[in-house]
Amino acid sequence: MQTKVTRRKKSTAKTKPKEVQVKTAQVEKNTSKAIQQTVINRELKWLYPAGCTDTLARKAWRQKARNEIQRLERNIFKLQQGDNANEKATRLKIKELTASAKEKRELYLANADADV
Repeated sequence: MQTKVTRRKKSTAKTKPKEVQVKTAQVEKNTSKAIQQTVINRELKWLYPAGCTDTLARKAWRQKARNEIQRLERNIFKLQQGDNANEKATRLKIKELTASAKEKRELYLANADADV
């Protein structure tokens, strides 16, 4: 018993490039959407000033802001641990420094509760 084998015709060269072009165009669209999504979904930890666009300027600004917040928090901690922590003047100073530190955190950080 013999079976008859039919052969397919070879496809022309014109149809293959179109299929490939369509696939690559779809891949390019998908990757550009993915890139846009990652840029949009990125959360910023710091609220930079308007003129701060260079990465080195941003780094210097972050360091200054971080040092200022840490200095205020360190002073608050020292006053709270001192012997005269219950005196009225010390309590007022602690309250003043706490308000200042909170204000700076809200000014500089996107999430004021985040670690510096």
